[in-house]
Amino acid sequence: MDPATLAAALRRDAARFRGRPAIEALGRAPLGHDALADLVGGLADGLRRRGCRPGHRVALVLPSGPATAVATLAVASVGTCAP
Repeated sequence: MDPATLAAALRRDAARFRGRPAIEALGRAPLGHDALADLVGGLADGLRRRGCRPGHRVALVLPSGPATAVATLAVASVGTCAP
């Protein structure tokens, strides 16, 4: 998948579903599509600033939950892999 495609899809969903939940988890406030796109974009930008490029490997060690979803989408949008 082209990394720009995932980022574009998140932005499209943010515009289309603004204010609606994208991720829900027990005991936590829902994360809206706009917030999801912002968080994923910000984390992806941070990964790129730190030198992550397509083909690099990124390990994610996080508990199950919204943060893991955000991190996984950010890594995928940079074009890296998260084994």
